[in-house]
Amino acid sequence: MTINNTLEAVRIYHHLTILAFSIFPYSYHQLTLSGCILFLSIPTYNLLYYTDNKYEDRRGSYNNNNRYNKPNGGFSMEDVVDRLCSPRANVFEELDRARQSSPESFTSGRTVTAILSQLGRRRQMSVAMQVWRWMESAQGITRNVYHYNALINVCEKIRDWKMALDLMRQMDDERIPKNEITYSSAISACEKGGNWRTALDLLKTMKDKGIMPTAIAYNAAISACEKGLNPSKALEIFDEMKREGVRPTVVTFSALISACEKGQQWKLALQVLEEMKATFGPNVIAYSAAISALSKGQQWEKAWELFCEIEQSGEKLSVVTYNATMTALEKGLQWERALDLFDEMKYKNMAVTVVSYGSAISACEKGYQWRQCLEYLDEMTERKISKNVIIFGAAMSCMEKSHRADIAFQLMERMKLERVRPNVHIYNSVISACARCKLWKKGFELFKEMDEVGVKRDVVTYNAVLGKFFGQCNIIKR
Repeated sequence: MTINNTLEAVRIYHHLTILAFSIFPYSYHQLTLSGCILFLSIPTYNLLYYTDNKYEDRRGSYNNNNRYNKPNGGFSMEDVVDRLCSPRANVFEELDRARQSSPESFTSGRTVTAILSQLGRRRQMSVAMQVWRWMESAQGITRNVYHYNALINVCEKIRDWKMALDLMRQMDDERIPKNEITYSSAISACEKGGNWRTALDLLKTMKDKGIMPTAIAYNAAISACEKGLNPSKALEIFDEMKREGVRPTVVTFSALISACEKGQQWKLALQVLEEMKATFGPNVIAYSAAISALSKGQQWEKAWELFCEIEQSGEKLSVVTYNATMTALEKGLQWERALDLFDEMKYKNMAVTVVSYGSAISACEKGYQWRQCLEYLDEMTERKISKNVIIFGAAMSCMEKSHRADIAFQLMERMKLERVRPNVHIYNSVISACARCKLWKKGFELFKEMDEVGVKRDVVTYNAVLGKFFGQCNIIKR
């Protein structure tokens, strides 16, 4: 393909992208314009800029002294958004200059929609609101449903469901009709903000208004139920979706399986997985969620079967898949298999996370592998992976069960150096380690220290101290 043909193809793609933004103000990866998605990664995007009616090749015409000085009054959309996001930007002045270079594109509203969409991808809510206020003061620009959709989409990106609802009320005040994208974006904002009840209310409202929800809206509602730990409601929405003739997607099934996992419904998760496989075949995200559900249900054998099945399918396994399987294995006391998987992750140069190390250290605890546990802690330091209280908690438990109170004391000092505040579980493990090693005075000192550092004791704390104390008294009496 010649350079001219390539540029022509990219010009056509970006014409369609701007059109899509005016209708669907979502991010690039959500656009599925037939065939044109192939050009997403072509670097010639930066060689093009927007004019009133077309894109022009900007090579040879770029002037650093005046970045708005383009042939035919064009401007670079990317440059405009970059300027708007700079710390000292005067948003009103930048938009005024851009509008002067291409009045028609601003008057039609397409450019503002595209700017808001790009700000959404960058999660620049404060800048987006300044653009919104500029629109209020600018002459000849009327806000429409596409502008509102783009701004609600920004709210979804930053999980601000309250702002999304405020914008929907503004649409009512300005008598701007909502469409399916309006509701879908708002439902997604509620889902990400953890407000599942409002998400379901919006789903019902859009149907009452005669707006048929698509898979995107249903998926967001199911995900909202997942975050609200309500698998039964998620299943109701799934059944309703099928009754309405809306075809579930892989995202639908994955969200539903995750809802089952959060609700401790591993049997239901497997049923949903089987239904998904019949339609779409194996999917690593859905399998990972199902393995996690089995882990919570203490079903390590079935979790291992799913791991082997997805591995043999040829799907590329993710870190999440490995983490979920390792957790299932260590909970099932299959600590050696769990550590083998962890070694496999590192051999494959996968990006191991704090969750990966947490599962590995918990496996060490099950197998009393205190030396290996310490090695993993050192590895985390080398890899610059921050340790949290969960990591130290698993390590303390390992030292307790391995009768290594001396190392438990060292880990307490290490927590102070790494500024990780011990919780009640940490203290319980160290006190229990003292009991196992017959260091009753040190254990009682830690018991008193909990008051000093403001850690509230629980039943386990008192049981550990009382059992140790009375045991010591019996020794003295004898």
